[in-house]
Amino acid sequence: MRPRMSQDELPLRVRSPRDAGPHAAFFTSPLSTMVAPGLTGPTSVRVGARTRWRGPHRLVVRSLASDAGSRSVAATPPEAILARDGTLSLDCDGLEPDTDYAFRVEAMAVDGVLGEGRFRTAPPTSRADGVYRFGILSCNNPFAPDGGLDPAGLRVLSFAERTLRAEGVSRVFWMGDQIYGDLPEPLSLFDPEFFRAIAPAGRDSIFDCSADEVRALYQERHRIFFKPRPLTDLLAGFASHAILDDHEIIDNFGSDPKHHGPRWRAVREGALDAFHDYQARRVFGEARPASFDHGVRHGPIAFYVLDLRSPRTATHEAIDLMGDAQRARLEAFLARNADAAAVVLVLSVPILHVPDWMATVAARLSGEGSDAADRWSCARAQPCRDQLLDALARHTQRHPAQRVLLVGGDIHVGAAMRFRLGEDGRDMLQLVSSAISNVQGRAHEVAAEALPRMRSVMGRHSRTYARAELLEGVGPERHNPYGGLNFGVVEIDARPASDAGVRLRLFGADDAVIPGPRVVFDSGWI
Repeated sequence: MRPRMSQDELPLRVRSPRDAGPHAAFFTSPLSTMVAPGLTGPTSVRVGARTRWRGPHRLVVRSLASDAGSRSVAATPPEAILARDGTLSLDCDGLEPDTDYAFRVEAMAVDGVLGEGRFRTAPPTSRADGVYRFGILSCNNPFAPDGGLDPAGLRVLSFAERTLRAEGVSRVFWMGDQIYGDLPEPLSLFDPEFFRAIAPAGRDSIFDCSADEVRALYQERHRIFFKPRPLTDLLAGFASHAILDDHEIIDNFGSDPKHHGPRWRAVREGALDAFHDYQARRVFGEARPASFDHGVRHGPIAFYVLDLRSPRTATHEAIDLMGDAQRARLEAFLARNADAAAVVLVLSVPILHVPDWMATVAARLSGEGSDAADRWSCARAQPCRDQLLDALARHTQRHPAQRVLLVGGDIHVGAAMRFRLGEDGRDMLQLVSSAISNVQGRAHEVAAEALPRMRSVMGRHSRTYARAELLEGVGPERHNPYGGLNFGVVEIDARPASDAGVRLRLFGADDAVIPGPRVVFDSGWI
């Protein structure tokens, strides 16, 4: 019999079917509490959390660099916030720049601890030198088709936290598909038979649900997909930023015009609310923004995280992945950070992947909601793509000493590329890391590795025409592209004498005969 719940304890809303049958492991022990540091400045941190208790909560922060004692900040989340699923955010300021901190989040009324973790504050913006490392990863689906946890996916997740720690990573970017609303296929929210087993009363499909009901369904997906301990350790261990991609709703969401009609409105709003609850809250705080794009400065490095899903529009003639308002914010951010040694754009969907001609032909054959139609290089999306490239070309012409790097996920392959915009532009780099735990099988790996080798051509009809070339790499492991499970580390040397050197690496660990993670690709210093 389940123990009686105390008056301070929130109900854990578990929507598993009465008889989960062969899929029981999918529903077993969903996440009840979590902590995840997010937005950090030189003197501040924002921590996202999920609690199981009512009443006041406290964030306690302790420097690992000195014996200065700890700082704490307390807040009492309103009952309405806790009732929506127990997610909240807590802020603390007055910290020291470029310093490692330990923290914990407590439920004060019951002496309960939601979790503990670590983060590093940002260096001061005025700092003009240093060597900085950050991690990138995407596509977290640690489940086998039957809903059981996949050993290979768990293996990579278990190595990621300790590897990134050993590498001295100070910030991690989660680049999309941290959960899947539509996988595993027998457990998809869009599968009629499965949905009937978990449906709110009186609902025959997810399209019959209100936005609040959809929100609750996707909140549970987060509790399920985030439940592996290696993943919660990774979330708690580093200041991190998360952006959504399509599977936070459904495959290729936003590229099919039908996704923008009234039938999908409640699904879209409920899923985006749940994404904010569990992922974006640690950056934006309590209020969900209209778009999840944002910029952050880390000493001499400037990062801009693009939202390529919630502002996306699509008609039968055109797809705009970004929207005019986001484009304007990005260009303003680039102008404000012209003094940075390097600028990093975080894109859930990498801009270099499928050649223009191939994406266009494949989209015509496979339809408006297909994978091909979801690419920047699809004919309907090329005008949007070229607007972004033109903006980058103009910026790099004005600031030729600044390094520009793009990172992305989504495509279930790791790859490092070099490209140049126009004849007189400076070389730029792109690193893709995907997937960290979504096992695809060897046939898919071979197919995924083939596309980056085709030397993706982009912008043929704009002045920013360019051809991407795979980097050769150094050392014994030169798997580029790499179709196995992976996560990435980017190193930027911003010391004045280095001319902002960049080093790109991918780590893999999905082979059970290998005792630990290994570097599968290393670009060397570029």
